[in-house]
Amino acid sequence: RIAFFLPSLAGGGGQKVTLDIIRGLLDEGFHVELVLSRAEGPLLNRVPERCSIIDLDSSRTATSFYKLIRYLREESPDFIISGLNHANILAIISASLARVPTKVIITIHSVITRRNEKKSLFKSRLLLSLMKLTFFKASAIIAVSKGVAKDLCRNLNLDKDKVFVIYNPVVDDKLIIKAQEGVEMLWFKEKESPVILSAGRLTDVKDYSTLIRAFAKVRESVNCRLVILGEGDEREQLENLASGLGVQKHLWMPGFVDNPYKYMRKSDLFVLSSKREGLPTVLIEAMACGTPIIASKSPGGTTEVLENGKYGHLFEVGDVDGLAKLICIMLDGSASMKNMQEWSQKFSIENAIVEYKKLLEYLGG
Repeated sequence: RIAFFLPSLAGGGGQKVTLDIIRGLLDEGFHVELVLSRAEGPLLNRVPERCSIIDLDSSRTATSFYKLIRYLREESPDFIISGLNHANILAIISASLARVPTKVIITIHSVITRRNEKKSLFKSRLLLSLMKLTFFKASAIIAVSKGVAKDLCRNLNLDKDKVFVIYNPVVDDKLIIKAQEGVEMLWFKEKESPVILSAGRLTDVKDYSTLIRAFAKVRESVNCRLVILGEGDEREQLENLASGLGVQKHLWMPGFVDNPYKYMRKSDLFVLSSKREGLPTVLIEAMACGTPIIASKSPGGTTEVLENGKYGHLFEVGDVDGLAKLICIMLDGSASMKNMQEWSQKFSIENAIVEYKKLLEYLGG
């Protein structure tokens, strides 16, 4: 019996991955429950019917502390698997205070190393201290890439035998089918000029400002358009930047979309400009859709996914000129990526579920 613990079902990559894992484990006959600090978010309707939802009905992750302890005492699942740093810390402390035999497995979706983030030094140090005080108590730690595992062990001085690398399940038949759906937006339908696509939460770590600045430079010589899928607190700032650079009419930000794959398949180029990543789900999705890729050499799993440039072009984080140059090269059609779709199968749901089952069996499940 397995409980997955998340703050909510906001439209992030980590939440999508968790739902795919839940679905895969249900298919394998496991009893699975989803425990949410608050049952809300655009992904709520994607929870499999066979999975019970436990709503702790708390305003914040931290305030669900006592309710999670009560849940663990009353239900005592064999495993609780959490994702996202605050939820990981809370799951470990709650299981310890509940005094139940539940084994805690935490999942790390990104590198801990902080670079150029708009976060106070106090908050960063506090979070790191809490990780150091709690993570070693977990029964197992899942890192979504080798880069994340290495960063984790280096920063928290963890026992390497407790850290297991399991790539996120990203590619399945449903993705390929959804990618075939039509797109009504005229930029994709009429295709008067090439379309550059990016996708993810509109936050500082995704560094969309670098992408928009590079896009403005590209437009000086190439008639192209930019689409950024996703929502977040930097929307207004990015819209103002695009307006200041005079490219607002050539940028479309529709917010969160239920099916990003149909846009990926119709795009001429996919760009990931992040400052850091764990295992970039959208990058793998774009690969599976056969879309040529440019990505930043961010700490984490990006270069690992692209095999150091074999399956996509890489640029230095924040390098506007370097990114603009690569975009021009790719849109010119003089560079192409081969065997991307075949390579993307390494990140299939089937492979991930096999690894999860191995871990559960190893821990005594």
